[in-house]
Amino acid sequence: MVRKLTIALAIAFLTFVLLQSPRPVQSQTVEPVLSFVLLAQNDVQQMAAVKTYVSQSEGRITHSFQGQAFVAKLPVTLIPDLKGRAEVAAVFTEAVSPASLANYGTEVGRWAAVWNSLVAPPAPNPDDLAKLEAHSLEEQEHAFVAPDLPPIDTLNLAEGSAITPGYYQTSEYMAGTVAVGIVLVESNGVGDPSTENWTEEEKQTTFNEIVAGLNWWAELEPRANLSFVYDDHFSNPLPTSVEPISRSYFDQKYWIADALNGLGHYASSYFTQVRDYNNAIRNTYQTDWAFTIFVVDSA
Repeated sequence: MVRKLTIALAIAFLTFVLLQSPRPVQSQTVEPVLSFVLLAQNDVQQMAAVKTYVSQSEGRITHSFQGQAFVAKLPVTLIPDLKGRAEVAAVFTEAVSPASLANYGTEVGRWAAVWNSLVAPPAPNPDDLAKLEAHSLEEQEHAFVAPDLPPIDTLNLAEGSAITPGYYQTSEYMAGTVAVGIVLVESNGVGDPSTENWTEEEKQTTFNEIVAGLNWWAELEPRANLSFVYDDHFSNPLPTSVEPISRSYFDQKYWIADALNGLGHYASSYFTQVRDYNNAIRNTYQTDWAFTIFVVDSA
């Protein structure tokens, strides 16, 4: 009887101790901070060195602008280190006035405006929402085989998972590093009457919205390590002899060919011209993939 009582008291005491013990403190994971990193000057080598340092320090770079700025998610502890580097002019975690960066040139002001649109996106335009609601979201038959693509059995593809993308494989997967050509076209009145003209606000809005859209992709699956670099032909639209918005879809071959001729890419097919350009920017920026976005003015 005494033994049973002793055991019962021991169990009761143990239960009391467990109930009175403080709960274990759960470790809190500090979320990385979305940041805009600006270098003191446009220098490709310095940019590469800083980006390597960020990547090795568990930062994730999502957007690169030429050789002077990038957007990344940074560990909190990394931000002071970056600010202390001689080649880094500033690290912003909130919206910044483009005018305050005027000493760095017009390009930096454009990148700052893009950054602002990411951290403080504008309210959606009601007219745009109405157009979206009116547009059918059902699956559409938009896919087709490019006419300049050779037969699949003649393509030089490696077997297995270790495929090295070749000339015809410019955008097989949405993963890794991607060069994005942004091409705006401007009619010069040589052929069609010029009825549309890009304004600075329209060009900036176009850039902002493209980066915002690609940022959505980067956030959709962080494990894909998507990182975009932009080849700028939006700040100075490329000339064409036709007014694209007044032409049918089938006439895109004229204004796309005009634009790519202006970049030095000549071929009998405008598909080949674009493919040549995609390969060129992929080689220039040393990315895994590349694609081009064409935008025409319809204001």
